[in-house]
This record gives sequence, C-alpha cells and structure tokens, in this order.
Amino acid sequence: MRVRQTKANFAPKIKPFGVSFTFEARTLTDIEMMEEERVPVREVILAALLVESRTVPELVGLTGAS
Repeated sequence: MRVRQTKANFAPKIKPFGVSFTFEARTLTDIEMMEEERVPVREVILAALLVESRTVPELVGLTGAS
C-alpha cells in the first residue's frame, strides 16, 4: 500500500512511503475471546472462566447478560 500525506497543518509534509501487511489466521486467546463483541455470551463466559475463577456478578459485569 502506498501512503501519501495530504495535509500538513502543524508539521512539514513527508514523502510518500510504502506499507506492506502480512495476514495469518490464528485462534484467539481466551482473553481476546472475552473482548470479542460478536461471540455468543456462553463462549465469553467459558473463556473468562478459563482465564481465572469468577463470580456470577463478575460474569454479569463482563458480559452485560442478566
């Protein structure tokens, strides 16, 4: 990807530069799974319990579920 600066309000313009990305598929860690918004509540709870013991009120606070 080529990046170009189009504004220079408070600093001098810099020359265009290139950026390359490498993608790899990997399984999310338990902590990453807890932070994921589109995971079923059951999976978030299981991930949270794998990281450490939690009380029901802590799980409610973590998931927002009742």
